[in-house]
Amino acid sequence: MLEGREVTLLRKDGVFVTCLNTAAAVRDPTGKIIRYQGALMDITSRREIERKLHKQQEFAHRLVDSFPDLILVLDTDATTRLSAPVATKFLATTSRKPPT
Repeated sequence: MLEGREVTLLRKDGVFVTCLNTAAAVRDPTGKIIRYQGALMDITSRREIERKLHKQQEFAHRLVDSFPDLILVLDTDATTRLSAPVATKFLATTSRKPPT
């Protein structure tokens, strides 16, 4: 079985589309392949959305990296998702235990 193989196809109108191709061999009781069965799903819009999201994330990272302010983005579990270099440097220096 081919799972999730992406292919780029050219439609009749000349537009390229990205498709997800899945296929499996159908066998008779002796194990001989008698045909192939599969599906082809157009995922062009999904890939475009992923590209746009990636560009937005890259922009956000570059923007945060350029600020001299302490910027820290945490999720609901208090896991750092995005931080400015200043924040990383500050947290690294303040996380040390004071001398006793």
